[in-house]
Amino acid sequence: MAPRNNQARFLALGAALLLAGCVELTPAEKAALNLPPELLQPPRVQIGDPAPGGPAPKTDPLIVNSLFDLLEKSDDMRPNIANLAGTPFEELLSVGSPAAFQLRNRYLHPGVPLAEALALDPDPAFRERLETLARWERSDEVRGTALVALARLKDSKDERILHEAMAHRKPAVRFGAMEAMLAWGRPEKAAPLLKLAAENDPQPLLRVYAAGGMARLGSPDGLAKLRAFLNSPDWATRAMAARYLGDYGEAPDYDLLLDRLGAEGTNDFVAAEYAIAALKLFGKKP
Repeated sequence: MAPRNNQARFLALGAALLLAGCVELTPAEKAALNLPPELLQPPRVQIGDPAPGGPAPKTDPLIVNSLFDLLEKSDDMRPNIANLAGTPFEELLSVGSPAAFQLRNRYLHPGVPLAEALALDPDPAFRERLETLARWERSDEVRGTALVALARLKDSKDERILHEAMAHRKPAVRFGAMEAMLAWGRPEKAAPLLKLAAENDPQPLLRVYAAGGMARLGSPDGLAKLRAFLNSPDWATRAMAARYLGDYGEAPDYDLLLDRLGAEGTNDFVAAEYAIAALKLFGKKP
C-alpha cells in the first residue's frame, strides 16, 4: 500500500480513537476539526493532574483508618484472574472501552483508588501515616500510589521524600515518584529531577515518561528528548514518545509525526499513536 494511503488509513484510525474518548483536544483544536459538538468527549484528567480544588471536608477517623487498613493489605485484595471464569468481572476484562479499562484497573489494583482517597483528608495524623507508606511500604504499588497521594497535598516539606523515591531501585516506585512530581505543583523543583530521570533512568519507558513530564511542565528540553525517542528501535518507546508529543508538542511536530506515520511499516500500534498524536496537533498548524 502507498505511504499516503497508509497515512490516510491511520489518520482515520486516530479520529476513531479520538471520538471513542481515548484522547483529548484543546477547545481550539476541537474547533479546527469542525466536528459536531455531540461527538466530542468532555475533558478528562491527564497524567499528573492535581486532585480537585477546594477545602477538603472533615472525615470520620473511623473511615480513614479503615482506608489505611485496606491500603496496607491491598496486594492480598487483588483478584486472581484464574478464578474469574463465569463471573461478571470476566466480561469486563473483555470490554475495550475507556470506562471499562478504568474499572478493570480500579478492581485489579485496589491500592490506587484507596491511596487517592486518602489524599483528600488534610488531618496531620493521617498525613503522617500516608508519609510512612510513601517511604517504607513493602508493596511497590502501594508505595507508588502513596507518593502521588502525598504530592497532591502540595506540601513543600515532601521534597526529600520525593527525591529519595526518584532514586529508588524499584521501577514501580520511581514511576510513582515521577507521577508525584507532576502532581506536586512545584515545577521549578520537579523539572530538574525529571530531566535527570529522562537522561539516566535504567528503564527506557521511564525515561520517556520523565521526558513527557518535562514537556508537560513547559520544558523545551522535554520535547527535544521526546523527538529523539522516536528513533528508538523499541516500538513501545516510540509509541509513548509519540503519545506525549501529541499532548504537548508544537506545530512542526505535526509534519514530523506525519512523516513517521508513512514510514512506520508494519507496527500498527506505533502507527496508531502517530496518527492520534498528529490529529491532536492538527489545530496548531499555521
